Order: sequence, then structure tokens, then C-alpha cells
Amino acid sequence: GEICATDWMNCTLHCLPGCRTDADCRPDQQCPPMLPCAGCGCDRQTCQPRPVTCTDDAQCHPGQICAYDDGFSCTGARHCKDGCLKDGDCLNGDVCALADCGPCCTGWCTPPPGCATDDQCPAGEVCEPGLGCQGPKSCVPGCRAGSKPCLNGETCSPSACVTCPCPDRCSGTPACSMGEPACNSTLDCSWGASHCETGCCQYCPVFDVAPCLEGQCMYGNGVGADGCSNGPLCAPCCACPAITDPVCGDNYQTYSSTCEASCAGATILHAGECQPFEGMGCAWGAPGCAPGQYCRDACPMCEQGIFRCTLVGACQWDWECPAGGAMPTCADPSKKPVFKCETSHTCSYTCQ
Repeated sequence: GEICATDWMNCTLHCLPGCRTDADCRPDQQCPPMLPCAGCGCDRQTCQPRPVTCTDDAQCHPGQICAYDDGFSCTGARHCKDGCLKDGDCLNGDVCALADCGPCCTGWCTPPPGCATDDQCPAGEVCEPGLGCQGPKSCVPGCRAGSKPCLNGETCSPSACVTCPCPDRCSGTPACSMGEPACNSTLDCSWGASHCETGCCQYCPVFDVAPCLEGQCMYGNGVGADGCSNGPLCAPCCACPAITDPVCGDNYQTYSSTCEASCAGATILHAGECQPFEGMGCAWGAPGCAPGQYCRDACPMCEQGIFRCTLVGACQWDWECPAGGAMPTCADPSKKPVFKCETSHTCSYTCQ
């Protein structure tokens, strides 16, 4: 259980717990790969339990699941791992926070977020179920007629919703000095024309557009997380067919055709026009998008996630599926759905 290794303090050799190869560990343990080491105290690893091969969760210890090594494609060997794929895999009433690296990636158990009553929410927010009226409740902007008034004396009125969350909404303009509508979120404003800021719908900025250089044409350059235009883009002119077959780009700009989107340097997100409030900023796993939309990581390679509301079912990568839709089940309980994002930017799956 010990090897001759350097310590952090004096860089001298001692017999210390750790390993460099599997031979340094017990038979039921293994040694992780050595990391690059250019100093003292980093020339050893810690023995880890050897993964247990399995075919079913029942073969694993409590708090573990039988997970695929390749969580992206749901293929390959399966081993007992700490984590979860659903709330039922967690102990002590915790819920499963799913990883976003693939349909079979192991998530982690965490205490249930949110709230149970409106009283647990800060002023200006109420306790509501998640999208589809399922999952744990969380605090969302809104009011509750008769029990949780608006912050600035506005009128609290019921909302017309088709799904949860559906808090009552504040209406009126007592807090807005210029007579603009009051708001709790950008959903209360006119998409593309105004956005919610400090409780009031503020007009989007108007750009002073300069003409493009010779040989260049002007294209839409997408919208920001507040729904306001990013301004025009000058790019080399293209000869596109005179057809109208609108598409929504990954910058949440509607283009008249795939050709026009390509000329503007945009990647297709889905067929058809971008929907109102599509592209609005959102928080992963939290409510806040318009009905029929889900919170999507618009830049998975970025160090910090950039999450935008996106049409349910629209995808660019396999791991995004089911893209806000319901998780399908396989007739054979021993199989799981393996997703594919088709060239049509919609999700399909097979049971494997």
C-alpha cells in the first residue's frame, strides 16, 4: 500500500501511501494513469476500487448504477459506477442531475433544488413546478393573487399558460417612469423589439448601419440573449436561388433559405423560422423558456455554458437528443434508446 515517493514540503523520498502501477495496489484495486509531474509530491496516485463488470443495477452497491463506459453512444462494456440516470437511483430523497455529454452519461445525485411553498422564495418570485408540470418546484419570477403581491404595486393577474411553470403575472406600470410596460422577464416584452431590464420593457438599440463594401451584401447576424438584434453583418455576396424556404440559424436568426444562411456564415439549427423568444437566455435545468422550447447549451465547447431557449426537438449533435422532448422507452427493458441527430436537425433513436 506504500511506495517510495517525494513529499510536498521538502521534496525528500519517503514511504508514502499511493501507487504508480496496478501492482502497487490490492487485487481489488487499480492505479489510475500517472499525470504529468514536474515538481515534488506528484509522483504517485491513489489506488481506486477496480470497476465491477455488470449487466444490471442490482449487481452494484447502493448509490451505484450499471453504466456504459461509453455514455455517448450507450455501447461497450458496463461497470458499476457512482452516480445516477434517474431520480430513483438516488438515496435519501436526492434527485438526479443528468450530465449533458450523452443519453447514457452518468449523472450525480444532489439534494432536491427549489422550494415547497411561495414563502421560501424571495420577493418577486413564487414557487412553481417545472416544465410539463413535472419534477421539483423552483422559484420563478411572478406573483400570487391574494398571497404574494407584486413588488411595486402592480396588479397581479392570472396567466394564460399551456404548461408549467405558470405563475400569476404583474401588470401595470407604476415602476416604469417612461410609461413602458412592467415585466418579470423578457417573455413579458415584445420579442425582438424590447427586453426586460430592471422590471421594465426597454426598447432594443437601433444600429446606425453603414453600407457594405463593394462585392459584399448585408445579412442578419443573429440575436442576443435578450432578443435584441446583434446588428447586420457584411459578407461576400452569394447567388442564391430565388426560393423561400426559411430556416433558423444557430445564431437564432431566420434566413430565407439554407443558401442565405450559408452566405451569412450561420449553421442551420432547424427548418422553419425561428420562433418568438427562441434564442432567449436561460439557465440549465431551470424554467423560463416559452412553451414548446427547451434550454439548450448553444456553445458546448465554451468554458462557461451559453444556454439559449430552442425549439423542442431541434438538435445539432447526437448528445443533445431528445432535445427537450420526452425520453422514449424501449419495449425490451434490457435495451436503452440510442439517439442520432439527423441531417434534418431532428432526433431519431434505436433501441440497443
